[in-house]
Amino acid sequence: MPDRLRTVYPALSIPRPANEDDAVQRSRLPPPLLLLTLALCLPGCGERATQRPVPAVETPRPVPPSDTQPGSPAFADVTSDVGLSFTRFDGRLPDGNGRIAGGRRMHEWTGGGVVAFDYDLDGRPDLLFTQGCEWSAEGVPPSSEPDPAAERRGRLFRNVDGERFEDVTDASGLALTGYGQGIAAGDYNADGFPDLFVCNVGANRLWRNEGDGTFADVTEEAGFTPHPDGTDWTVSAAIADLNADGLPDIYEANYLTGRDVYTKICRTGDDPPRTCSPNGFPAAADRVWLNLGTGRFAEVADLADLPAPGPGLGVLVTDLDGRPGNEVYVANDQRPNHLLRRTNAGPGGTPRFRDVGAASGAATSGEGESEAGMGIASADLNADGRPDLFVTNFEGESNTLYRSSDDSGPLIYEDATRQTGLFEPSYETLGFGTAFLDMDADGDEDLIYVNGHIDDFTHRGSPLFMRPAMLENVGGRFEPIPSHVAGSFFAAPALGRGLARVDWNGDGRDEVVATHLNGPAVLLRNVSTEGETVSLRLVGTTDNRDAVGAAVTVTAPTADGVPSGPRTKWITAGDGYMSGDEKQLSFGLGATPPGAMLDVVVRWPGGATEQFKGMTADGRFLLVQGAGTGNVLLGHLSSDPGN
Repeated sequence: MPDRLRTVYPALSIPRPANEDDAVQRSRLPPPLLLLTLALCLPGCGERATQRPVPAVETPRPVPPSDTQPGSPAFADVTSDVGLSFTRFDGRLPDGNGRIAGGRRMHEWTGGGVVAFDYDLDGRPDLLFTQGCEWSAEGVPPSSEPDPAAERRGRLFRNVDGERFEDVTDASGLALTGYGQGIAAGDYNADGFPDLFVCNVGANRLWRNEGDGTFADVTEEAGFTPHPDGTDWTVSAAIADLNADGLPDIYEANYLTGRDVYTKICRTGDDPPRTCSPNGFPAAADRVWLNLGTGRFAEVADLADLPAPGPGLGVLVTDLDGRPGNEVYVANDQRPNHLLRRTNAGPGGTPRFRDVGAASGAATSGEGESEAGMGIASADLNADGRPDLFVTNFEGESNTLYRSSDDSGPLIYEDATRQTGLFEPSYETLGFGTAFLDMDADGDEDLIYVNGHIDDFTHRGSPLFMRPAMLENVGGRFEPIPSHVAGSFFAAPALGRGLARVDWNGDGRDEVVATHLNGPAVLLRNVSTEGETVSLRLVGTTDNRDAVGAAVTVTAPTADGVPSGPRTKWITAGDGYMSGDEKQLSFGLGATPPGAMLDVVVRWPGGATEQFKGMTADGRFLLVQGAGTGNVLLGHLSSDPGN
């Protein structure tokens, strides 16, 4: 063990699983994975009935232009170069134009998600995708019971040295069958290894990371039971501590229910049959699962004072108000969004929430209209010390930016969509997965989101395929980046769905992986060479190990007129749409000199503040709660993907 790790180890106080002997047995990894393991373990969207889509002309999907055309792209599509091969299947195969004969059923447009997480603790983020399956027109969802022989399954890709990906699904024991939706990753049993909660149309599954490269399905022994009416449909979920006891709980954002929700296709007037509006079905109630600390969970939704059902599509959990504990924000389809703030003080017990969405201004548009919310992203755009919220919406609504307008007291947001230039670029698109990321490492958060319609409405002048969007933050306003500058991915209309932020090659620059409806996943590489960065990972000891809700503030020395900060980012859970971002924070530092010393302050989820010394503008660091200056240097950043 390196000396720097010996220094950190005695300072740690880490909760152990209920059966410590079993946990130790599961923790035996092959020798190449052992060192970093020690370091980390030490420590609808449906169509709106009243909407009139803006006329548009359907265009065929073009062949993407080369990334080598004039003008250096910001992102390069490296999917095939790194061996990543995954294609989502959504119940029935479309024709060559992406259309489903007779229209899509409700579950056939939601798509599937992707999560970026380091399952083997080798310091490189791996990727997991959910998959759909064959589904007849019957009203009962297919079983999600693990079936290793199933032809269509979710796939796990291991990141090999930041250079390529290999499919390790079979070796991992993950049999992700059924009709998969979103995924959440988090260390629920505090053994150091991230576990998985997989959402389905049908019963969800909990997979425990065994620490030896494999996963075990522990759904039943952990106490998860299907909904009594048998109409489970969880689109997105988050693994995060909801009652401030240091143990991660699970929040399910559930969509629709009803006897015909999986079979009904609608028709209006002389229009051809198409997918229905969500308003034609009852909304499904969200569920909250409390971590009992014994390996089991208990459903406490009835005791948590949750508001009336959504229907929910996206969820984000983090500390929004600056006081100890996490808030839950849910993007609902054609209903007001929910912003849940915990009302019972102190750690432990059943979390009790109050929906402050309407009072805070984050429930509807600035005009008071409920919108069809899908994906969620967060970032502090106005430097007030609180995250702002961005939600992707339906065509003809525009996406919405809820900007925090008070740095203390109640949560108050204003609709800043128009002031920040975000209205016009999104009004004619239908957005799904989204993320804030610092594309050019200048210290300002840029924005990405993927688009695509829910069904073929070209007869009404609405395009089916839509281009993804990349927008640069220029002094607080967002300006669309032309595709020849952003990269070929942004030139090709598609049916975008999930999206996760990830630094897959370890160069400290934000990148993304995206999923598509009945289409291949895409991995992008950030090829920008501007600006210095620093990348930070957190490990909680007295707080939850994933440190969801922690706020990290970085201040850099001024150089060449670049502001010194401070810049603050948060560890979040949920993220985007159906997906999960890598739990690493990369800070763009602009022209800060390489090797310059940084001031880093962490406010942990429980409220304690800790200052870390010795971090520089060109490194990756592991910050362990309680270690103070004893942070662990994981490596220096470079353009070499093998670094």
